[in-house]
Amino acid sequence: MFDKALVNVGALFAAKVGGRVSTEVDSRCARDAGALVSRGQGLVAAYKEMGVPLDKVLLRLPATWEGIEAAKRLEADGIPTHLVLVASFVQAAAAAQAGARVIQPNAGHLADWYRAHPNYIRDPKGPREDTGYRSAVNPGVELSKRIWAYCRIRHPASLVMVSGIRTREDALALAGVDFLVAGPRVLDALAATPTRSGYNDGLSGAAEEEETGARLTDAVAAAYSFDAETPVTRAAFDEQLGLVGRDILDDGVARLSADVVKLLPLMTSMVYGHE
Repeated sequence: MFDKALVNVGALFAAKVGGRVSTEVDSRCARDAGALVSRGQGLVAAYKEMGVPLDKVLLRLPATWEGIEAAKRLEADGIPTHLVLVASFVQAAAAAQAGARVIQPNAGHLADWYRAHPNYIRDPKGPREDTGYRSAVNPGVELSKRIWAYCRIRHPASLVMVSGIRTREDALALAGVDFLVAGPRVLDALAATPTRSGYNDGLSGAAEEEETGARLTDAVAAAYSFDAETPVTRAAFDEQLGLVGRDILDDGVARLSADVVKLLPLMTSMVYGHE
């Protein structure tokens, strides 16, 4: 019932938007790769019945180890996937190696985590913050840049979508990434920023390239250094996920699962309303 309701809504969006519609695979299956694959295949079949082609669909999966394994199996069958709750580099590397079509780190979630843990060093190259020093480094932005560079160099078929953009500065620092998700407040701040040419219409409106040109370029990606490519194993994934990655992933899965439970009554009524 829940999946059918999601497809009913997704089909309405698919008829209105030019790109793909990302549809959540039930996050209560986040630790069961087989269940995620089965539910994902069911969503695709339901979209087909509604006349929505596969090139309009993305399946949204949590970047647990099982979610990434499910993405690998779905992508092997030609079903495009979208990995979310990415809060560590190892998640992104594993997702890219699995062939995930879209990888989504949330810069805002990482910034929130570090604000809640003020003694956790956000800049390994800077002084210890528990001495009173407060780093200006945004770990979410820096991780997103590194993920983008890795995908650009090693797995260009995997696109990076950065969400949780909280400020104009964060948006400009990430200009050039494949996709940015920013709210009205950030977009208004970008539009209101004066330029030497006297006008602006957001991320692309300056006449001078150096004012608002892409900060992330092929030259920037090439400057990053990555170890020789080796497949991410389950043991490496668990070890390298880290405290911040584990906290954000576990909390995100719990929140998404709670949302499913809250939405079930509404979704059930929507299904009956379409039959």
